Amino acid sequence: MKAKLLLLCIFLSYSSFQVFGQDVLLGDASNVSQCTGNFYDSGGNTGNHATNVTNTITICPDEDGQYTTINFPQFQLGAGSSMTIYNANTANPAFEIGQFTGTDSPGFVRATSESEGGCLTIVFEGGDTAAPGWNGFINCSPPNIISGYDYQTTGEYIQCSGNFYDNGGPTGGYQDNGTEVTTICSSDPDLVTQVIFTSFLLANGEVLNVYDGDSTSAPLLSSHQFGDSPGMVFASADNTSGCLTFEFITDGSTSPLPGWQAEVSCREPCEPIIAQIDDVGPGDFTGIVYNVGQSQVITFEGSAVFGDADPTGATYEWDFDNGQSGTGETATTTFTGTGTYIVELTVTTADGCTGVVTQTVEVFSNFIDVDDSYTDEELIDILISGTCANYSNITSVSSSTPQYGYFTAQYSDFPFEDGIVISTGFAQNAEGPDDGVSSDNTGTGSDPDLVAAINTPNTLYDRAYIQFEFVPYVSEISFNFIFASEEYIDPYSCTYSDSFAFLLTDSNGVTTNLAVLPGTTTPIAVTNVHPANGSCGAVNEEYFGQFNGQANSAIEYEGQTVALIAQGVVNPGETYTIKLVVADERDPTYDSAVFLEAGSFELGANLGEDVVLDNEELEFSVPCEGDIVVLDPFENVDLIPGATFTWFFNGEVIPGETGETLEVTEEGNYGVEVFFTETCTGTDEIFVDFLITPDPLQFNPVSIIECNPGEEVTVDVDLTQNNNEVIGNQDAGDFIVTYYNTQQDAEDGESEIINPSQYPVSAGTSEIVFVRIEGVESDENSVCFQVGSFEVSLEGISVGEDIEDLEECDDDNDEVAIFDLTQNDALALDGLDSDDYTVTYYETQEAADLGSPEISTPGAYENVNANPQQIFVRVEDNEDEDCYDTGVFTVESFSIGEINAMEDIANCETVASPMNFDLTINTPLVLGDQDPIDFTITYYNTQAEADAGTGNIPDPVNYVSAQENDCETIYVRIENNNSIDCYNTGTFEVCRYLITIGSTLTDIEECDEDNDGDGIFDLTENEDLALDGQDAGSYTVTYYESQAAADAGAPEIATPTSYENVNANPQEVFVRVENNEDEDCYATGSFMVESFEIGEVNPVEDLEECDVTGSGFTFDLTSNTPLVLG
Repeated sequence: MKAKLLLLCIFLSYSSFQVFGQDVLLGDASNVSQCTGNFYDSGGNTGNHATNVTNTITICPDEDGQYTTINFPQFQLGAGSSMTIYNANTANPAFEIGQFTGTDSPGFVRATSESEGGCLTIVFEGGDTAAPGWNGFINCSPPNIISGYDYQTTGEYIQCSGNFYDNGGPTGGYQDNGTEVTTICSSDPDLVTQVIFTSFLLANGEVLNVYDGDSTSAPLLSSHQFGDSPGMVFASADNTSGCLTFEFITDGSTSPLPGWQAEVSCREPCEPIIAQIDDVGPGDFTGIVYNVGQSQVITFEGSAVFGDADPTGATYEWDFDNGQSGTGETATTTFTGTGTYIVELTVTTADGCTGVVTQTVEVFSNFIDVDDSYTDEELIDILISGTCANYSNITSVSSSTPQYGYFTAQYSDFPFEDGIVISTGFAQNAEGPDDGVSSDNTGTGSDPDLVAAINTPNTLYDRAYIQFEFVPYVSEISFNFIFASEEYIDPYSCTYSDSFAFLLTDSNGVTTNLAVLPGTTTPIAVTNVHPANGSCGAVNEEYFGQFNGQANSAIEYEGQTVALIAQGVVNPGETYTIKLVVADERDPTYDSAVFLEAGSFELGANLGEDVVLDNEELEFSVPCEGDIVVLDPFENVDLIPGATFTWFFNGEVIPGETGETLEVTEEGNYGVEVFFTETCTGTDEIFVDFLITPDPLQFNPVSIIECNPGEEVTVDVDLTQNNNEVIGNQDAGDFIVTYYNTQQDAEDGESEIINPSQYPVSAGTSEIVFVRIEGVESDENSVCFQVGSFEVSLEGISVGEDIEDLEECDDDNDEVAIFDLTQNDALALDGLDSDDYTVTYYETQEAADLGSPEISTPGAYENVNANPQQIFVRVEDNEDEDCYDTGVFTVESFSIGEINAMEDIANCETVASPMNFDLTINTPLVLGDQDPIDFTITYYNTQAEADAGTGNIPDPVNYVSAQENDCETIYVRIENNNSIDCYNTGTFEVCRYLITIGSTLTDIEECDEDNDGDGIFDLTENEDLALDGQDAGSYTVTYYESQAAADAGAPEIATPTSYENVNANPQEVFVRVENNEDEDCYATGSFMVESFEIGEVNPVEDLEECDVTGSGFTFDLTSNTPLVLG
């Protein structure tokens, strides 16, 4: 329980709890997927858990790459109840995290990468006793790995994401939990595990081991303590599991230090990288070991074979095993001590893959080594070469400590590899470094022969010599020597010089000093050979070698001459005496010595140095294939009579070759055997190499005529196109091809064109370039080459800069139009002949560069892909498909606009005078939902004007129509503002209607025949008056009982000719005159109708009078009035 409570503290410190989602009650569901919310027992937040039940629930994250976590801050189960948690999506016993009872809370639990789907499965088995149960917080987290996490059942994590922490998590210090082993494997079988440590700090005595595999039995990659972070580690290419195993070993106490944090990922496995050390120098390679000199600057050159790996950004790191390191393909170091060193080169690619190689280096002293135990005879054998070393009567000076001995240069810079040294001091003191002044007093005194030879008045001291007799078989002898002295110190070199001589005496007693300056009889001495100094000027400085006043000088002496040759003419077969002698002059201090090169005293055949490259002793160049080399073992030398020659090639006798010289034309080992006498046979061998030489018959450079796409001022031309032309069918690996601007540079092999694959040639020019082919085997003295020339010219081709963007109208407003791309043919050719060049069109730059796929119907291309759309044009040379240029233009379709439904416009005028029309009331109707920014609406009197876009109605808001009582067609044009040629037209009517109503309408009166208060009226009596002269065929007159009805046009009086005024008397009748072309164009008026009673005639009395006179009678008719009236 203690460990679990500790984990609870750790994880609560860094878990981030989100806003809770839906709560989960045990028993409500068997599977849920969520990353927030509370997890309760069946009793919820306040009730007790159920008893005598078994419930199982699996809680999974609702987001890929996340893993379920549950933190139980409250936990109490009744007696007999238990909770078992599994790191799985099922109740699999193999992945059981633990079983918990009572108040033994699970604390914080989380799924790990071994759980499919990142799920946790919880099984609750209720006993007989109820209890408050639990409350758990559901959350999700990345698949983080905690070292030693005890809920991970196998210790192996299979994942490619998340973080890796010590057992304290990302924020706490780690605990001493004993040794913890964590294995991380890739979840992708094609990838391997990679872990990048972003922080790392362990306490003293604790270590993290990293193993290249799935257990601690795998190879150990590295061990890390304190702040030595592993950095980036990943499974190697040899690791078939693709896993990494981490072993954390603690010291037994809790640490306050932060431990580590690392990021887990997966990567492609490394491709094999073969690191190699190509050269170490100066030094000698034995096939296994490089031998180099002490305290010298040694250069190491390395490389790598990357295979399929990317070499870009690769680093080269050197460990020289001497406390020094280096970087780069070439690095240097200095070994200050002798012995064996294991040098390691690590090549690392940008993505961390490495290749390692080691090389054993043996470091030898950089001082000469002198062995003074050799006998006189052994020393003479070292000096004289050949099998005819016929010498005798050797004598030498005797001193308490030898003054002569055998020396070897070891790995110093001394010019002779070995030889004999004769010194005025003790021979062993000739060894370097020059750390003082050697002034040995040997007590051997003066030498009268030397005094006589150099004719000095000064006293000589500490003489040393070797003398012997010999019989030469050739007419010339020679040997190589160097004179060195402590007196090469300013100002002593101006006045002091020890003496030496090589005294050759013939059988007649004639003595010659061979130790003289070349071509003179001047003895070699310090005063005769030195550079200028502060006390005197230079004397024969060309024969002075160097000063040695350095800690790493090969010999003890302050200065030395260059290597010189002592030569003498002799008679073959005659006995000679030679004395090699040196002595201090004027005082016994500041010793001097003479060094004689081993084998340089030749008394037999000498074929010279091997004729091979890098032989610094070779005095002529290595021959080319086809050359003739003459081997002459006795060049310019007479032989004793009777000498015979036998020549050998690769150990076999060459038949018929018995002359003194041999002409050689084939690579191999050559030997000569010269028979002088029964006791003297001279032999020598030489290896002759012939350098690979270009075959002139294969050398056929051709002119390069390059394409100039575009309008560049210069174009880079690949001159190396001619490599194959000058190499032909020869092996390309045997030759180097270089290019030059002048014949002389090509002949000299100097100032080559640095980047011939990108040689700039000016447009419209032609020039001569020189090509040189030479064998790869060459040095500064020996090279076999062929030189020639060829023409380079630039053929211009470019797409015209005036190609035009094409615009077409979109007649159906779907942003697609048909374009004739070939309109740009002539502009693309820009004056080029269409018979020689082809123009094609493409939808992408890539297709234009490839020449495929081209637009198959350029004369009728539809821009279905985009609007606007780029079109790429390619102009190609018909003779060279690789000679082309491309350009680009745009095709764009513009909507002609849509004419939406418009309304006719009608004006009704009550007077015969013009009335203005506002045509623009149709503008928003025409546009509909089209953007007015994109279109312009104009109005015209004719279709032709509308189509031409000219003569538009200048003031459409105040349009005056000349029509009278008729309609006029108005033409509307909608025009795309981005392309005025893209338009659409439509029409509507403007109608001008006249209306009036007579002002002289008369009231109508009728008699009321039945005296009932109404009458019958013929309202149409006013029709002509209402029309007021208007055409009755164009207007309609109707009558109404109210003004409202007259305005509405309904209900009209149905029988205007027999209208009965039943509503009132008198009654106002309303008349409406309406234009038959526009029902809304009308005028109204009114008049009165009134009926009058006719009266009732009551019975009346007849009036009778008697005319008695016969003169007539006057009646008063009114007398019946009252009767009539009733």
